[in-house]
Amino acid sequence: MDGLGDDLESVDGPYDWDESGRSNLRAEIDAAIAHVYDISRDDFAYILDQFNILRNRENEDYGEYQTKKDCLAAFDRIEVNSK
Repeated sequence: MDGLGDDLESVDGPYDWDESGRSNLRAEIDAAIAHVYDISRDDFAYILDQFNILRNRENEDYGEYQTKKDCLAAFDRIEVNSK
């Protein structure tokens, strides 16, 4: 990604990698896809729990499964906004 960042910097100014922003976008995309495929919240939570390596790493690093928390929050926001 460094090469891409360097290329973008030369075109649009300094490239700022925003990990939090990327995380939120990934959660929103995952939640939107779950809705498109009419996956229930419980099934979506179950699917997220199947990513053992990610779950274990985030539990160790953050004390919680942050990706699951963010994805389910995005799922809930879409649910509320679609009514």
